[in-house]
Amino acid sequence: INPTNRRRYYVNLTNVLLCLIAIESGGKVDAVNGDGVGILQIRPVFVEDVNRILGREQFDAADRYSRIKSLQMARIWFRHYEKPEWTLIDYALSFKMGVEGFKKARELDMITTAEHDYATQFVNLMEDAE
Repeated sequence: INPTNRRRYYVNLTNVLLCLIAIESGGKVDAVNGDGVGILQIRPVFVEDVNRILGREQFDAADRYSRIKSLQMARIWFRHYEKPEWTLIDYALSFKMGVEGFKKARELDMITTAEHDYATQFVNLMEDAE
């Protein structure tokens, strides 16, 4: 991944979410790909993680089909995990792969071509949004 895209600055979370929606589903609330569904292609493990972060069962699997609840879950998730040093690539691939999955893949230099392309598409959309 091009290191010039690893710059540090304030990241607008609304723009992050809009760009992820564009990539993940094209805005289609009924989009399904494997066990990922909805505008953000949220998987059941993501819902479980958000509920763990909250310390209560606020969301269930059906909420992945709701635009509002999907966005709420994603905001909670990002606010919990994001770090000041995160770059656009960190936002994209942490969401795509999970925070620990991305961390491990980066440490082992095992980012796939598909993941690289995803990050590149995200960075391009984010740069266009700003």
